[in-house]
Amino acid sequence: MKHNLGIIILAAGKGKRMNSRLPKVLHKLCGKPMLSYSIDTALSLRPGQIILVVGDDKEKIIDYIKTDYKKEKIKVVQQKKLCGTADAVLSAKSMLSANITDLLVLYGDQPLLTKETVKNLLNTHYKNNSVLTLLTAEIDDATGYGRVLRDKANNIIRICEDLDLTWDNIELKEVNAGSCVFKKKELLRVIKDIKPDNKKKEYYLTDVVGLFYRENKKISSASASSSDEVLGVNSRSDLVDLEQILNQRTINKFLDNGVTVSSPQTTFINHDVRIGKDTVIKPFVYIDSEVEIGKNCTIGPFCHIRGGSKIADNVIVGSFAELNRVYAGNNTRIKHFSYLGDIKLGNNVNVGAGVVTANFDGKNKNKTVVADNAFIGSDTILVAPVRVGKSAVTGAGSVVTKHKNVPDKAIAFGVPAKLYKKGKDE
Repeated sequence: MKHNLGIIILAAGKGKRMNSRLPKVLHKLCGKPMLSYSIDTALSLRPGQIILVVGDDKEKIIDYIKTDYKKEKIKVVQQKKLCGTADAVLSAKSMLSANITDLLVLYGDQPLLTKETVKNLLNTHYKNNSVLTLLTAEIDDATGYGRVLRDKANNIIRICEDLDLTWDNIELKEVNAGSCVFKKKELLRVIKDIKPDNKKKEYYLTDVVGLFYRENKKISSASASSSDEVLGVNSRSDLVDLEQILNQRTINKFLDNGVTVSSPQTTFINHDVRIGKDTVIKPFVYIDSEVEIGKNCTIGPFCHIRGGSKIADNVIVGSFAELNRVYAGNNTRIKHFSYLGDIKLGNNVNVGAGVVTANFDGKNKNKTVVADNAFIGSDTILVAPVRVGKSAVTGAGSVVTKHKNVPDKAIAFGVPAKLYKKGKDE
């Protein structure tokens, strides 16, 4: 049978405990909004349709989708009244394409769920030809999670939410991980029969489990590869915990790929950073999004590589350096405390201790260029826009003012800097 997958991402929760004007799912984890993890997972499956169900913050989330996913065909629908996950799915019913055969439900506040686990969930569903396949996990402390109830033949009977547990099932450790996949026609047939028969008086999507069981329909389950994958975000404390887990995943990936991270506990690397083999990341290093670092580099300790920076091979960025939108060529040395912003450094450049680029003039960010083999003396200030030529030298404590370019092979020093050895361009 040919399957045409539709995906619904539930992102309507208010996130009251976040105490924020920003929608919960737009809070960032490792440099990108929490919601993007679910969307990226959905896109990787190449489904026939993706529908995002949102709540009162509809406009903010639509603006985000239009900006970051403008090339993707993601439909957004608003759940008018937040009265449960079943109602949220029903909110998307009118948008579902007629040719969708199976429906995967993901949650916008579960960013740790991996693509591999979701693919396994789908494969289990298709292989067993089930009407419903649940993602489950074993958790020692299952407080707050719906428990999976099974009969003596190990068939899933129903999901009992945490608030509705009795003493007979409160010790169960198998929990509903949230994500699930249905045969679309079967789901739409029974979802209207769900009643708010629970303490929260909400329409639970998981109640379809009991409805299918009573009809003797085939219900399957697949296990999450790690209990971390079921963790959601309901507070800023949760956000901190999940960011630490995601950061460790990122660091583990680099360790496996030949990068040394000396102190994972004090290192933060954003999700899309690229680092070459045999590079060493020393303690207390923060690397932002959209950063590329080449092979055989040494970064840190105590430095910040900000977004948009690209570091070539065999580069040293030492203690208390901050790089912002910097290109550093091969074999360049930035070994001691400095601030470099909007600068292109050629190959074999030496940047002395205390060097600063004054790249902002109050209105615009301006660029600095330092050509190959240049030597920038300690405490030099480069006032952009300015260029230091090949093999040129600036003296310690110099202020090279804007548009006062230093020619190739020239020497300049002083405040303001003056040429004391004219280069070949003079």
